[in-house]
Amino acid sequence: MQSVNTSQEALHTIQESFLTQKEIRIYPQGTSMFPLLTEKRDSVILSPCTDHRFHKGDLLLYQRENGLLILHRLCRIKKDGFYFVGDNQTQIEGPVSQKQVVAIATKITRKNHTFRTNHILYVLYGRIWLLFRPIRPYIAKIAKKLIPNIDKI
Repeated sequence: MQSVNTSQEALHTIQESFLTQKEIRIYPQGTSMFPLLTEKRDSVILSPCTDHRFHKGDLLLYQRENGLLILHRLCRIKKDGFYFVGDNQTQIEGPVSQKQVVAIATKITRKNHTFRTNHILYVLYGRIWLLFRPIRPYIAKIAKKLIPNIDKI
């Protein structure tokens, strides 16, 4: 399995990798998927989206119109496209067309522990976290007061 740093590799590299492999490992950057993913610590295994039916809560890699690759959680599916949000965000992005979706996360390695994204506990986490979207800023403020070094978790 080839490793790819999404900030340095082009979409072409990922698509080329899928021609010879079923999976590719990426190392997400930024804080938009915190607390699930932490930069320089965690990684995500992606698989191509061919013939895949998407569900609310899926973690998908998509390409914005400006070419930037984004790994966010699917929060709505409508006739005009998909709508996404990062776990550390409240702003919903969309619509995103199906042709902009590049891959789906199938496994996550967090703190050296790998789990599948179809595991019941992960699915529950995703659904609950989507429900909490409107109050995430308040949760973050409380967490920072209770756990001073929460950004390093």
